[in-house]
Amino acid sequence: PVFSADLFPTILAMAGVPVDAEIDGKSLADLLRGTRSMEERTLYWHYPHYANQVRSSGAPMGGGPGAALRRGNWKLIQHFQTGYHELYDLEKDPGEATNLAESMPERVVELGRQLHAWQNATRVQWPKQNPNYANPLVKPHADNSILLHARDAVVHGENLQYEPQPHKDTLGYWTRQDDWAHWDFEVAVPGRYRVEILQGCGRGSGGSEVDFSFGGGTLTWIVEDTGHFQNFVLRPLGEVELAIGQQVLSVKPQKKPGVAVMDLREVRLLKIE
Repeated sequence: PVFSADLFPTILAMAGVPVDAEIDGKSLADLLRGTRSMEERTLYWHYPHYANQVRSSGAPMGGGPGAALRRGNWKLIQHFQTGYHELYDLEKDPGEATNLAESMPERVVELGRQLHAWQNATRVQWPKQNPNYANPLVKPHADNSILLHARDAVVHGENLQYEPQPHKDTLGYWTRQDDWAHWDFEVAVPGRYRVEILQGCGRGSGGSEVDFSFGGGTLTWIVEDTGHFQNFVLRPLGEVELAIGQQVLSVKPQKKPGVAVMDLREVRLLKIE
């Protein structure tokens, strides 16, 4: 595949100017002269900002922060704010009309891992949450249960962030004890709720003490090692009394003996009959 960053090194090469090996893009001069064929390569894009571009596919967060990868016929698009992914087979679908992400989750994870490895290797800039942005309230489900997903959290601090990669989809980089997160949510039916969390923790990093604070009280939990930060395990925390209306859950570490607090994908609030 060819992309716009190839134009600059190609023009330099055609003009006889040496091309810096570290420059983005590759010279197509020899290809244009017919002296060699185009070698296979993977292309990467990383865009941690907002823009006024809107995708014709109607995908969420068109023009928002995201990244993409093109390998062979496959193209993966990743949306940072929502964790939504798009996957296209460009040989069969050059117009990107049919998103295959749901029907081919293994391919999404495979390409997502490759994209994330490139992002880490090149030390890309990740987006930071705007402290003045008010997340919409998380609404209860029909059975009155409430799912607080990592993508809906408001993060506070330096390193903690939502990681949208398909093998993560979690609050991660929780390497500072002072970093914390909160969710704004709505309770339709007051009463007691069972609290469960879906979390992962790398080998040797267990033992962090974390407070889960609601208007109706605080549940303190000692993080358990799951063998890997992306090995997510459902854990029961206890029960809490919740009043009707808008509520806030704050998650604040009190101790952090390991490299990181944990990866936290979900908090589940289940109404007790």
